[in-house]
Amino acid sequence: MITFRVVEDATVDGAGSLEGGTVDNPVKVLTKPTNQAGLASVYYTLGKHAGLNIVRASGTNLLPSYREFSAKGLPDYPNSMEEFAGNNQKMEMGKILNDPIKVLVKDRFGNPAPGGIVSFVVTEGQGKIVTPQPVLSDRNGVAAAKWQLGPYALNIVKNKVIATSSLPGGTYTVPFSATGELNHYPEFTSFNDP
Repeated sequence: MITFRVVEDATVDGAGSLEGGTVDNPVKVLTKPTNQAGLASVYYTLGKHAGLNIVRASGTNLLPSYREFSAKGLPDYPNSMEEFAGNNQKMEMGKILNDPIKVLVKDRFGNPAPGGIVSFVVTEGQGKIVTPQPVLSDRNGVAAAKWQLGPYALNIVKNKVIATSSLPGGTYTVPFSATGELNHYPEFTSFNDP
């Protein structure tokens, strides 16, 4: 008899189910007999979380005492989008913000998902997105854009951008705001001493 066990420790990202279970109601341990050739097998369904999955097969009087089988679960297709970073920055009017504005695209299980198509559009402030559009989310699920603020200070006009994406989970919009200031921010210039 061979015992198959789903490994669930710090080395594993996703923990799925052995045959007879589902991802929502998993079977974590299953004992199977060997056939006439001494082989035993089991079906395994990857877990919801992308990353490493491990199943350990063990039996009595075996050398080595166990073998591990691994599989890497990949993210599902892009499904939803949310704000990630870069909202509510301040910068001198007419300049590019120090940090890009970013959204996080996820699959239906909440894993960061690459390949989501995101458009960043200036809606107020006469600024511009300097990153070519649309933007694809990277392998970490992040889509980022550099934003140049409009030529007016906050007390004259607001600076706003909307990130949009039509995904299987719906059409998502994420608003971003930034403050254009009259203050002149220092600019660093490098030069060579003669």
